[in-house]
Amino acid sequence: MKHWNFWALLVALSMTVSCAPSDSDNTVDQIPQEDRISIENLKVETTDKDQVLLTWDQLEGAKKYKILRKFESDSSFLIQDTVDINSYSSFVFEENYVFRIWALNSLGQIFAESEDFHLDTRGPDTPANFRAQATGFSTIRLSWDSVTGSLGYKIYRNDGAGYFTLIRQFKGAAVNTWTDFNLFRGYRYQYKITSYIEFEHESAESGVLEVYTFSGTTCSTCTHDVITNCVLATCTVKN
Repeated sequence: MKHWNFWALLVALSMTVSCAPSDSDNTVDQIPQEDRISIENLKVETTDKDQVLLTWDQLEGAKKYKILRKFESDSSFLIQDTVDINSYSSFVFEENYVFRIWALNSLGQIFAESEDFHLDTRGPDTPANFRAQATGFSTIRLSWDSVTGSLGYKIYRNDGAGYFTLIRQFKGAAVNTWTDFNLFRGYRYQYKITSYIEFEHESAESGVLEVYTFSGTTCSTCTHDVITNCVLATCTVKN
């Protein structure tokens, strides 16, 4: 359930037709890479779901800066833009990026460059071992494995309407259980879960759990087998 920002996609497509950066892109003699000075304190911070802000220390003698970006899996950088100031806003989508900055002097020579900054904007892992258990006529208990690095979890439910809706959002990576209350007796419910990080970057959805609340003296599981005497029914993920 991913919704790509139009401008982020447009920027990504434009990158595919950009030329790989080269010291020979300029007509002037270039300063050898080993003789270039360093651009300090390159930082990349997420400012929105589809946007990051690059900042770095202003460098004396720098007339322009070139913004370089690549995917972690790529072998070479692409020039994303050229700016006059020591900051730049870049559209992104869920990928693993590497950023680098070049500084140009008044002759157009690349005389300084930053260290590479690695930024992973992909969503967190999907919670594993997602389970649902009917615990009464109107309650279903959900449990899952905590996801390290997440900010929390989102629970989605289909109560027969034919679609899933968000019914609960938790804050905190350590949360790993919740009981759904006030359900209908002997009714079928389906659940999915995701984890999320800042700016609502969500993981892929889990598989669907299907479970029935208790109904009299029998209960049904996700496989529709009847369990007598209301033995607790535990369901696992249905792919």
